[in-house]
Amino acid sequence: MSFLLNLGQRILFNPVVAHSSNKRLFQNITKPFSTKATPHPLLLTNYYTQKNGFQSSPFHFINLTHVTLTPPVFIRCKSTKMKTHSGAKKRFRVLGNGKFKRSKAGKRHLNTGVSRSKIRRLSKPAFAHSSQMNHLKKLMPYA
Repeated sequence: MSFLLNLGQRILFNPVVAHSSNKRLFQNITKPFSTKATPHPLLLTNYYTQKNGFQSSPFHFINLTHVTLTPPVFIRCKSTKMKTHSGAKKRFRVLGNGKFKRSKAGKRHLNTGVSRSKIRRLSKPAFAHSSQMNHLKKLMPYA
């Protein structure tokens, strides 16, 4: 189907009248810078009267103002999956209430001269400060 413009209205060429051969359609088109002017092949009535076998208007158009157009379909692209920060997932655990539990520093090595009470205090859990909560939620999006 081909779209034609007629005085500002959008009209559609009826496919019933459209012919299968483009050779006849474009045989009278002049070359650029040619002095001979020939009418456009769609304006010639002989082809349409011979093709259809009856004398009628050479153009059968459907006005698109009467046709309901469907709105365009938008395809949403799948967004990329966010990754959990590997350092944050090794150091923090998320509790059911949304707090982040962490371990205290200073209990890994070099503890030979440290008292047993200090090592026991270091083994108790600690929680992330409220100022770090928003940053940790970004680092661990699926936690």
